[in-house]
Amino acid sequence: MNTLKLILSVVASCIALQATIAQKTTGRSFSVSQKISNGESEVEILKSWEKLVLQKQIKTYADAEKLVDKTMQLAFLHGNRQLGASITKTAYYSTLTATLGQEIDEIKGVIQQGGKVKRTQKNYKLQPDARDMQRLAGIGQIDLVSQRQLRFNLVNKAKDVLTYVPSPQSEKREKVSGENNQLAKYPDVFSASDVVLSNGKIITTKEELNVYLNRLMTAHKTANNTLKQSGTQLKGITSVQQRVVQNEKILRKKMLIKASTLID
Repeated sequence: MNTLKLILSVVASCIALQATIAQKTTGRSFSVSQKISNGESEVEILKSWEKLVLQKQIKTYADAEKLVDKTMQLAFLHGNRQLGASITKTAYYSTLTATLGQEIDEIKGVIQQGGKVKRTQKNYKLQPDARDMQRLAGIGQIDLVSQRQLRFNLVNKAKDVLTYVPSPQSEKREKVSGENNQLAKYPDVFSASDVVLSNGKIITTKEELNVYLNRLMTAHKTANNTLKQSGTQLKGITSVQQRVVQNEKILRKKMLIKASTLID
């Protein structure tokens, strides 16, 4: 029994060691591309790049060029996934806020009109699920040229979505009147039906209608605050990823110069 335990212990130690080595090997590659994607300083990027070149034992300039291409591809991949996820989240809460706002205005109109009440309440999905977040976040590992084009498209999409985000200091909701059937505006990533789970019970009293209205207004306030926070994050991510594109040529050149000094 003791012998068996010893053997299992040795095997476990070997597996753990292999996992650690593999993690370090892939970690260096990920570190350089992640630093580029995060918009870190050239000094930090080139330090990690030097370690990667030595670890990969690059011997020729052609191999260095291939490694630069691969690193840039991963950097764009990381950035595009981050940007896509942020766009999706912001677009979702923009759609949710506008949809809730339209329902609030319609309910207020019903209350002001008075008379007999008969209204079907709606159940809203107050946060995106994993499936929603895959609309723009599920970006596969495609070639560098395609990643560049995707970055261009995502930046434009981000700018479009940000036009629907209120100022972080703004407490005023853009009015959408239910009385004249003016439709709320949404980013084209989502539609109103994406944020409505189902219809609920039929409301037949003013008391129930007021309870429903209060629930809508609470949900709207939460969604609007989340939208502002998400919009602020999206602005920051978009700015960083634009700089990555602008600095790519210069950084690539410096990476190759650094690699050439390390080649035997």
